[in-house]
Amino acid sequence: MDPARSSLDAGYMAMLTRNIPGVGVGNAPLNSAVSPPTILTNKNLTGAALTLTDKQRHAIGILDSATKDAIFVSEGDEPFQTVHLIPKQSDTHLVANNTSAPSPLPTASELLTLLKDAQLISADDDDDEETPIEYEQSFDLKAILSSSNPGAQNIADALQQIFQYDLSHGNQTNPTVALYRVILPSSPTEVHLWILGWVDQHLLGFHTISIES
Repeated sequence: MDPARSSLDAGYMAMLTRNIPGVGVGNAPLNSAVSPPTILTNKNLTGAALTLTDKQRHAIGILDSATKDAIFVSEGDEPFQTVHLIPKQSDTHLVANNTSAPSPLPTASELLTLLKDAQLISADDDDDEETPIEYEQSFDLKAILSSSNPGAQNIADALQQIFQYDLSHGNQTNPTVALYRVILPSSPTEVHLWILGWVDQHLLGFHTISIES
């Protein structure tokens, strides 16, 4: 293994697992009241699973920089987080065998499965039969990239650099990034927004919350 790459991957793992008072980086629950982690990723990964390609590492750097001072404005003001989701081996049907071809984005139900597998949805929410989790997929990012959101241009620039997303095209014929809305029974006024696309068989993007009472 390239020693430089190994060192960089070790640094990434250390960033995800470092202890900050009140904050579990990479391990904070979605409805946490503390400051958000830098990168929201699978809770159940080992160090080996976090080996990154150069393209993934570059994309994560762009995404993380874009979150600085970026705020989503709804009935409250919520920060953006960088997201890095790694599908399980059993989810490889989501990823095209030919990595040079664009992989289809997960459906809303497939993303929900990925979030459960990554332990980013609590067992209490998953087991609530009376109030099921609500979820949907959209390709309209206008609300996310609205100029009323501080830092929206940085978010837009990051999506353009990584996924070639162009706001002017709106709902693209072959979308490379999608918006997923997830409402958990434990926090019905908080709509979790996931803006994700594929980078070398990993899902990368942003997470924020829309407060909707």
